[in-house]
Amino acid sequence: SKEKFSILGGSFSEQPYTFNNYYSLSPMDRSIGNGIRLSKNLTNTKNTKQNNFVVEQFERNILDLPDVSDELFEFYKSQFDYKKPLIDVKTTTISGFQDGYTAQKFEMETTYDTGEKLFGYIVYSNKFKGKYDPVIFFPNASSITNNSDSNLYQGMFGMKHLVDEGYAIIHPVYHNTYSRKKTYNTFWPDESENYKNTIIKIGQDFKRSIDYIESRSDFNIENLSYFGYSWGSTTSNYLLAIDDRVKSAFLCVGGVMSQKSKPEVEAHYYLRRIKTPIFHVIGKVDGIFSYEKSFKPWKNLIRTDTDKLKTLELDDFGHGIPWDTIIKYQA
Repeated sequence: SKEKFSILGGSFSEQPYTFNNYYSLSPMDRSIGNGIRLSKNLTNTKNTKQNNFVVEQFERNILDLPDVSDELFEFYKSQFDYKKPLIDVKTTTISGFQDGYTAQKFEMETTYDTGEKLFGYIVYSNKFKGKYDPVIFFPNASSITNNSDSNLYQGMFGMKHLVDEGYAIIHPVYHNTYSRKKTYNTFWPDESENYKNTIIKIGQDFKRSIDYIESRSDFNIENLSYFGYSWGSTTSNYLLAIDDRVKSAFLCVGGVMSQKSKPEVEAHYYLRRIKTPIFHVIGKVDGIFSYEKSFKPWKNLIRTDTDKLKTLELDDFGHGIPWDTIIKYQA
């Protein structure tokens, strides 16, 4: 907007993937992570044409947009449906993982035409004898630019605070992430068929992964929860609306994005139908998902009962929430 200038990346306090993403805060903002970005020309050319180029940021006031009828929404939602053949999954235990814990990889056919498999990883503790409470995880936007999942299950051990309480962490490798085929190179919405189809495939992968979770006798599907950070948080605007088997969600630094997409995947239509109990942690000086223009509309539109919607709104933090804060409120 005319009151903001774009910079590339966040600050030392932000997630690493913010350093190649659009980031914008008011120049009058004096939070510790806001400032100038310096660059060095590594070539001998002197191209100054871009020096004064202003990147226009397209935004809409989501609260001013009308809803669609429930009948039309059900039609949009049906895009995520698929025929449900019997679950045919190959599940293998990964050797050499942490003592006292199990890591597994699962693999199955996708619900759409592709030359790929839907696969993912599971981590849980061996000390529990009853059923595990499953947590289905959705990654941040670094999964779009990262082309490898070779050590993903090791990274999942960062959620050890949950694993040690009897939770099983399930991390599907969704369409367009990690080593899967990339068809869309950003998390920002647009009006293309490409974006629409990417979201639909991600949604079908999510639902099919829950089919697999439900099929396992050692998981308590009635206690299924969702965990998403950043892109994993904003994508929940779709995912929590298309599958009511998720009973609770823990979100970090999310909101609703204001960029326009095709009506079939306009996120605010889906957000208006979510009733899942949610705990949402955000930073008020977030330069990616603005507190005023992204989080507040999200909070206004979601249909979770007020006594089941908990938020932690941190004054001095942006898009990077300290991990110890997450553990404190998630454990």
